[in-house]
Amino acid sequence: MTVRAADSNADLGLSRGSLYLSVEYYTRYFNGLGSVILVNRDKQLLVMPVHNEASGGLLMKIRNARGDRIIHAQEFLAFHGLENVDEEVQGKWDTELSALVLNCPI
Repeated sequence: MTVRAADSNADLGLSRGSLYLSVEYYTRYFNGLGSVILVNRDKQLLVMPVHNEASGGLLMKIRNARGDRIIHAQEFLAFHGLENVDEEVQGKWDTELSALVLNCPI
C-alpha cells in the first residue's frame, strides 16, 4: 500500500520530489536550523544539518501551522531515481555521522 506522505501524518516521507519531516523530527534533530544537505553514502540517504547557513544547503521550509517541514529536493532525488517515490520512510539518527539516516534504497 502506498501512503501519500504529503497528505499523511507520517514522521518522515518522500513524495513528489520532496522530503517531509514532522515537527517532532525537526525539533529532535534540527531544532533552530534552516537548512540541510542530502548525501548518498553507501546506498543510504543521509540528511545532515547545516549549522552555517552561508554554506548553502536545502531549505527546510515550514509546511503548516503545526511546524512540520518540507525540503524540496527534486534534482537530488531525481538523480538517484527517487523522484517518483511516494511513501513513508523510516529514519534514525547516527551520532557518528551526525546525520539522520533514512531507510530508503538509493
